[in-house]
Amino acid sequence: MTPFVTVTSGAGQDLSVRSDVLSGIRQASLSTGIEFSYLMAQANRESSFNPSAQAKTSSAAGLYQFVEQTWLGVVKNHGAEYGQGDLADKITRRSDGHFTVADAATRQDILDLRRDPTFAAAMAAEHAADNKAKLSEKLGRDITGTDLYFAHFLGISGAIKFMRNVAESPEKTGASLFPKAAAANKNVFYDESGRAKTVSEIYDKFAATMNADMEAYAAFEGNTAPATIVADAGTALPASPNAAYAMAVRTASLENAPVPGGSSGGFGKVGSLLSPLMLVTLAALPVAREEEENGDKPRRLAMHPPIDGTEFGQPARSGVCSIA
Repeated sequence: MTPFVTVTSGAGQDLSVRSDVLSGIRQASLSTGIEFSYLMAQANRESSFNPSAQAKTSSAAGLYQFVEQTWLGVVKNHGAEYGQGDLADKITRRSDGHFTVADAATRQDILDLRRDPTFAAAMAAEHAADNKAKLSEKLGRDITGTDLYFAHFLGISGAIKFMRNVAESPEKTGASLFPKAAAANKNVFYDESGRAKTVSEIYDKFAATMNADMEAYAAFEGNTAPATIVADAGTALPASPNAAYAMAVRTASLENAPVPGGSSGGFGKVGSLLSPLMLVTLAALPVAREEEENGDKPRRLAMHPPIDGTEFGQPARSGVCSIA
């Protein structure tokens, strides 16, 4: 079964988001400290929450539209923290900064992980955390979600260059500074008449949409109204203890009744305690027992606080922008 949850963007558009995408983003936020609302806004802008998205004008792919080189670098730096140490070790960084993988099949396996929503969200959050620290150091100010998105879009050096021009030369055109990015993302760097936009215009446009989306997704994160979850026709419920528990919690919240077996941790009725986001997160996560049997318990996953003292362990479009 592939359940979907309806979320509303900052533009007021209702989007159907796969529950594993939603829970993956939630886990990534909890494990890195990067705002859930930012990661949601970024995924919306990049792929409309489609983990299989493939850009037509670059190598960008997946939920966060990582291009190949950026992806290899992030997996090299952070993959081991999420159970992919063997693959991370296969990535080599050359003296010129280019990342390579000796075996072609292994390289493809690493690139294919861009389409795993949980792992892709984790890598996007780690990448954002790295970029946030670097931007803060170089720019000497607090970093906004829009700033982070530019680091995702143009790379850290490109983002610093772009934002310094916004501050010092706002009338310069983005296309003159970033011709390759402009060629791949004409709708970002040019208006409908073909006029090249200034860096100030580009930044302001990004800020308006990012801020609106982040506000909407922050509201969704704290929303306690019951979620609408729709399963694909002809599929079965997942055979997971968490799925059964989350369904019980969801049913209890809808009926304003106690959770079966007293699993509400002494709070009794849980309708006002659990958001739709938490419900789908619980349903998607492995329980601790399953992790122990598998012998692989990545450090970063399942960072949410336990409910009862136990660790619970679209209209889609191709990405408009891609990471450079």
